[in-house]
Amino acid sequence: MSLVLTFLACLVGLTAVFLGLSLTLQRLFYSQAADKLPLRAVVAALILALFLTGWTFLNTRASHKDKYGTFLEFNSTAQAPLTDFQAVRRLRFKDKESGQFKEESVPFVLSADGKQFVEKDGLKPFRRNTSDYVTTALLVTRDGKSSKFVAPIAEFTSADQKKTGDPVLFKEETGTATVSDQNLHVVEIFSYAGLVAVLGLNALHFALWLVAFWPVLRFRVGLGLLLTAIFGGVTMLVLMPLLFNSNAVKPAAMTAPPQAR
Repeated sequence: MSLVLTFLACLVGLTAVFLGLSLTLQRLFYSQAADKLPLRAVVAALILALFLTGWTFLNTRASHKDKYGTFLEFNSTAQAPLTDFQAVRRLRFKDKESGQFKEESVPFVLSADGKQFVEKDGLKPFRRNTSDYVTTALLVTRDGKSSKFVAPIAEFTSADQKKTGDPVLFKEETGTATVSDQNLHVVEIFSYAGLVAVLGLNALHFALWLVAFWPVLRFRVGLGLLLTAIFGGVTMLVLMPLLFNSNAVKPAAMTAPPQAR
């Protein structure tokens, strides 16, 4: 669905809802309905339709899924490109003297075509696990500082081998950043600015519902707040996920194919 159709559908649907609801409830709870109610319904619907369409645009054109989602589903992260790293591998066999699994560190760089990571001194593509080793961590240099991203793997066991196809999230030891083996091209970093943006959008969403019901449609404050909670909640639970999904586009940051494991 295009954003123009989204706007028109919201405008027409909300106008009908506001007009029908106002005629019914205001005649039921008040002596009469507000004056110029059809015009008020259009204005209220226009306010919400513009906001909901704009919110849909922001979230579906963001760098990653649900960057500007609802309270119930959002991903407040920023993304930084990753072009090289060192894979820390735990080898299958233990050292005879220490009794510990042997480890090695192998550097990887982004291939010339940008589609996969390959060994710096060879052409072998990155594989997280094989029958000979398990990748337990990634060493990444960002802004001149080296960080270790650890995978949730305790030992080299048959159980680990059975999970070689499962997605793994490498988590930074001393920070909040993560790297997914499904998309090694980016480092995701928790963003306080992103969190503030999400909270602000969701708060503004409820505020606009209140504006529509209270000063525009002339509901009293108490009933306006109740209707805001009901319709705002339904919008977050049902309408926004539908709008996000129907207008979704594939972000450029996520177009890289998953790495071989």
